[in-house]
Amino acid sequence: MQFMRKAFGFFAKSYTCPDFAAAHGMRVYAEPTGKDACIISGESGAATMGALCLLMQKEKLSEIKKQMGLDRDSIILLFNTEGDTDPKGYRNIVENGYCQIPMEKELYEGEN
Repeated sequence: MQFMRKAFGFFAKSYTCPDFAAAHGMRVYAEPTGKDACIISGESGAATMGALCLLMQKEKLSEIKKQMGLDRDSIILLFNTEGDTDPKGYRNIVENGYCQIPMEKELYEGEN
């Protein structure tokens, strides 16, 4: 782990990713922008993309983004470890919009 800290500057010990973030990541992979290729991903594989999108877009998470040194010019490597292992679940999330990101007020409910 020490190598990772020195090589990459920041290495997260542990962050959790809610289901809606993983679902958002699946939709981002399924409908990329520009010339990016479509990636068919399951929840586990898309969790990092969903978490990154929320981190970059949500003002309330700006302190974490600052600690990580992330900005619009950052180059980020994500590992996707799962494909479409549940075709019905994949369609429900990607095509039918299941598990949407909650409204801003609900997103941080229960935090102190």
